[in-house]
Amino acid sequence: MPDQVFKFAHVHSFVTLVYEFYELNERILTGDIISAKASFPRARKLCAKYSKLMQAEGASKVSLEPYVASGGWVGLSWSYSIGDFALQGAQTPRRP
Repeated sequence: MPDQVFKFAHVHSFVTLVYEFYELNERILTGDIISAKASFPRARKLCAKYSKLMQAEGASKVSLEPYVASGGWVGLSWSYSIGDFALQGAQTPRRP
């Protein structure tokens, strides 16, 4: 395998969704949204919208779920497949 170069990139709509969650957490930080729980309706709508966009880009078995992360942030639990390659994880996109 050392002779092969492997380059991976998430589907574009997934990257955009992570950025949207970053913005939600930024609004929690600045006080525009009072809590992670208050942002859940918006987070669920974003997950539904981007799930469809990811499927249109070729992803399958898409699962996107928001959750309340420690510290009062909004996290994203996700999984999807591209062909036979399955991806999964959870993250809380926010400012360090």
